[in-house]
Amino acid sequence: MSESRCHLALQRGRSVKKLRTPLLLLLLGLLLIAVGTFWSGQQPERMAASVCQSKSSGSSSVAAGPDGALWFAERDANKIGRIGPFGTLAEYALPHPDSQPEGIASGADGNLWFPEKRGNRIGRISPSGTITEYPLLHPDSQPEGILAGPDGTLWFTEQDGKRVGRISPSGSITEMPCPQ
Repeated sequence: MSESRCHLALQRGRSVKKLRTPLLLLLLGLLLIAVGTFWSGQQPERMAASVCQSKSSGSSSVAAGPDGALWFAERDANKIGRIGPFGTLAEYALPHPDSQPEGIASGADGNLWFPEKRGNRIGRISPSGTITEYPLLHPDSQPEGILAGPDGTLWFTEQDGKRVGRISPSGSITEMPCPQ
C-alpha cells in the first residue's frame, strides 16, 4: 500500500500531527471492519490489504449507509466505495470519467448522495449500487460537501458557483446565491 494515498501513518517512528474528521471516520470504519473480521473469521492481513483497492483513491469522506455499511467517496479513483459490516469492500465506478466525487451523505430516502466536483452534478447511489446523476443548473459550479437536511432534502455548496444548493430525493435542484 505504499503507492496508495489512502494509507495510515501509524508505523513505528512516525507521528500524526493533525487528524481530520475524514481520517477519524476512516479509522472508525477500520475498527468496525476489524470487529467484523473477528466475528467472521477473516484473516486481518487480507482485510487490511483490501481497505483501499484503488491506488491513489483520494478517499474524501465517509457516511454510514442504511444498509449498515460505511460508504466513502474516492475522489481520485472516480468511484464510490462501500465497506460492508463484515469488511467486504466494493467499489462502484461513476458513469462519467473524472467526475471527482467530493463528499458523501446518507439521505432520508435510503440512498447515498455525493457531489461530483468536476462533473458538475449531484450523484445518488442506492445500497445495491445503482448510480443516478443530476446535472446542476449552472456550469462550472464545482459542488463540494453535502449533508441531509431535516426535511429529507440534501444540501450542498458550490465552490466556484458561490451558491448553496438543495436537491430533493426526486432530483429537483434549487440553487441560492451566497450573500456577498
